[in-house]
Amino acid sequence: MKTKLLLSGFFTLLPLTSSCSSDNNTASPIQEEQNINLSTTTKGIQVGTIVHFKVLTDDNKEITDATITSVETNKKVGYQWIPEREGTYNFIATKTGFKKSTELTIKVFPIDNQKNIQGTFIVQGESYNIDSCKMKYEGKYQIDNSGDYFLGWIIYAEDSDKKASALPMFFTPMTQLENGKISTPYPNSENITNSMLSVWVNDREVIYLNKGVQIDLSLEKFNDNYIMKSTLQTSAENTNSGPFLLKYEGDIKLDLRTEEDNIIFTY
Repeated sequence: MKTKLLLSGFFTLLPLTSSCSSDNNTASPIQEEQNINLSTTTKGIQVGTIVHFKVLTDDNKEITDATITSVETNKKVGYQWIPEREGTYNFIATKTGFKKSTELTIKVFPIDNQKNIQGTFIVQGESYNIDSCKMKYEGKYQIDNSGDYFLGWIIYAEDSDKKASALPMFFTPMTQLENGKISTPYPNSENITNSMLSVWVNDREVIYLNKGVQIDLSLEKFNDNYIMKSTLQTSAENTNSGPFLLKYEGDIKLDLRTEEDNIIFTY
């Protein structure tokens, strides 16, 4: 299922990447033997989560060509790393003319199995039991001619036994902050806009609607493993398969992975 196209099929995807200035040969050289500092946005993650490293000098100048190495394996990992198993991992950054960074420790936890799951959705008169529910941040979009930008989201509610998935899709507002970061509230019934719906059964899309979809969503604060308590209801009357109704109450897994660390999610 090419879910990446579900939102971008109607609106223009604008990656949240900042333009990088070209090298300036006239820039003042950085003093030799200066310290470099290795950091990441989080020091506790789950297996399979992308880690993005950042290397800065003591005066906060970013270095993009340092060598980042795993202490345990002595292998280079680059500026992006995905852990394959749980454990504690240590990394260092090095660059010619600079002191080696202190070790950065990252703890990797096993993937949490969702608990307290209770929900169903009805398609073509058949009821499906939800055994997995995930909400994924998809990127930055311009959805009308107002010039405003919104952040896109997709919820994946799945019945793995019957190979069926219901995907409510929507957008939330964002605010550009003075420091270059973006602030956005977590989705809820009040800030969701431009709701859509895609439903798949046995690898075939049986419903796709980009209007006439009602999404009601309530989220509580997540735990350390990015699992939230949630209440979700999605309904649509005018489908080619009759009325659609999804009701869900229980854990929802958040996937907030982005290539940039300039998004601040708020309640």
